[in-house]
Amino acid sequence: MKKFSCFFSLLLLSLAFSLTACSDDDNKAPDSKPEEVKPDDKHSEQATALLTILDALAEVDSLPDNWNSPDFTAAATYGKALDAANPHVRSAAVSGLEEAIAVFNNLTDEDNDTWTQTKTWTCEGVGSLTYTLKNQSDCTATIDVNVPKLRGLSQIRLVPAEALGENGSFKGQPYYTVGDVVKDADDHYWICARGAYSKAGKEDTHWFSFMLKKENVIELERPGHSTAYLPTKLGCETEKMRYLFQFLKFVADPTAYRDEDGQLDATCYPKGVGNLGSKYLSWEQMNQIAKNWTKKDNRRETLISKCFISVFASPYDDVFMYDFKPTEELHVYYKDHSKSLFSNTYKMYCKSYIGKECKEHNDNVSWSASLTMTFDIWDYVKNRRTDNAGHVNGYVVRYKSGKELNGKKSVKATEAISTVEEIYRYNANK
Repeated sequence: MKKFSCFFSLLLLSLAFSLTACSDDDNKAPDSKPEEVKPDDKHSEQATALLTILDALAEVDSLPDNWNSPDFTAAATYGKALDAANPHVRSAAVSGLEEAIAVFNNLTDEDNDTWTQTKTWTCEGVGSLTYTLKNQSDCTATIDVNVPKLRGLSQIRLVPAEALGENGSFKGQPYYTVGDVVKDADDHYWICARGAYSKAGKEDTHWFSFMLKKENVIELERPGHSTAYLPTKLGCETEKMRYLFQFLKFVADPTAYRDEDGQLDATCYPKGVGNLGSKYLSWEQMNQIAKNWTKKDNRRETLISKCFISVFASPYDDVFMYDFKPTEELHVYYKDHSKSLFSNTYKMYCKSYIGKECKEHNDNVSWSASLTMTFDIWDYVKNRRTDNAGHVNGYVVRYKSGKELNGKKSVKATEAISTVEEIYRYNANK
């Protein structure tokens, strides 16, 4: 009797876990023909939420098959442990309140505003994160971390760069800057959305690509309907992604970002390019980068056409300039899809960027496999963006840090990434 009672309790616990979703779920009713997704499925909403956290805080880009077992944990790599007596408290530099809340929103897929005082995000089977605004001279905000699968991290202190001391700086000129382009071994182009910056304690670079590999696409066979293609293993760094789209809008219309004094418009770049400081790059420097992006080479190609050749049908430049007008609203798919439990509804995680300031909002899309219409975010056979991605002006992007592009080996801020080919670098062309 005792064994039966224990088994029944475990069964109830498993069912409860399966039915529970994260705090930001859309709570939509299941479709008429439900398809069960088990709690240990890699595309359950719990798994996707955990991967978002581990990707950002522990450099885990995909979950193993045993992700839901006690055997799997990941060690935190985010930030720096400044107090040897408190190694589970790690500090990271932010430029202010806007970047602090963006770190929390990036982890939780929420839309909290700059003046959020405190917010707790929870997800059954994953854990909880609690954001607390401090607004002190040595600490902008904290994030208390209670994620059992994440080892060695109990709190993130988001601090001004000077609070990191000598640990948060490097000497010399950073090798890469905003708008630089490299090509990896797969002939895919990557755009630098934020370079390293010593004064802000930013030592790594951040890169995005509009070109996807077959491993970034899940093929969903649907009897009686066309095959659907869903995103996977994209990465999910949204704060840096906002800088990318802000930069691309600048390239499309540089004059829209110049104020009456000939400087970068502070309403669009309140903390300078990449949120790194107003003197990081001037309007003249940014304008020169924009000119280099639109300059044609001997084959009459531009950086735009190279970076977007797998996204648009020709003519690439004309389509780019249309889609990236500063006033246009853009929609971006930026991480793995998830599967609603006990239904055949999928969530495509999407952000929208509005206006010159590229204000970021959640714009997630729900799609059912039972619909006649496909959800083809990518057609890797035709090697181009498809026309039915759930949004007009919708894009799919991959993210990697400089360390990840370098085969997960640390690279100095003043040196080149050894695993890529340099296509364009501002510091080498100025």
